[in-house]
Amino acid sequence: MLWADDRLKRRLSFILGLALALGLFPLSGWSWRTWHPGPNLTFNIICKWGVTIAIIFWVILGERRSLRSIGLIRMKPIHWLIGMGTFLAGGLLFWLSTLLAQLLGLTGSLGGIELLSRQPTSMLILLIGTAGITEEVIFRGYSIERLGSLIGSRLWAGLITATIFTGLHLRFWGWGMIIPIGFWALLVTGVYLWTHRLGVVILAHLLNDLFFLVILRGLLIW
Repeated sequence: MLWADDRLKRRLSFILGLALALGLFPLSGWSWRTWHPGPNLTFNIICKWGVTIAIIFWVILGERRSLRSIGLIRMKPIHWLIGMGTFLAGGLLFWLSTLLAQLLGLTGSLGGIELLSRQPTSMLILLIGTAGITEEVIFRGYSIERLGSLIGSRLWAGLITATIFTGLHLRFWGWGMIIPIGFWALLVTGVYLWTHRLGVVILAHLLNDLFFLVILRGLLIW
């Protein structure tokens, strides 16, 4: 029954990895606010990268699996096009869902926009790179693959992780942005499940946040 022992060990390694990914990663944005007034963006960035690097090492050393198992697979030209197309589709979906949120009377939090507006461009670029890479590794790549293996469905794993991802944005952006972020999370989740390429959704995420940076800067200049 060695195969049964190996299966149990693998499941336990997945559970431990998910505890690290979905437990510590969200706390990276909350722990500092618990003890100190106001979010510390530098602390948040360090924690996100720390958890992401820990997950990568866990996959290689703890689970003894390749990074292909979390979607880190070389992209072909078509995947770059899909990533850019996802960004464009996400922008349209984000705009339509924002209108829906307004019709429902939901308003976003100005605190997040005000905080970002006070940051230098270098910090905003660092935030974009951090969010685009670390959040996709954690919520799309690792969590979908491992939770999907545990419950037997990558689709349900994607829906669960997309819900968690959306909920974690509530405190910073408010209820008015939950609907747009939720639809966007479902879109990139679907694209990842389709392509099985983490690079595709990382590209879409980076372009999405970069576009937001350009819009934010444009509004401030205006």
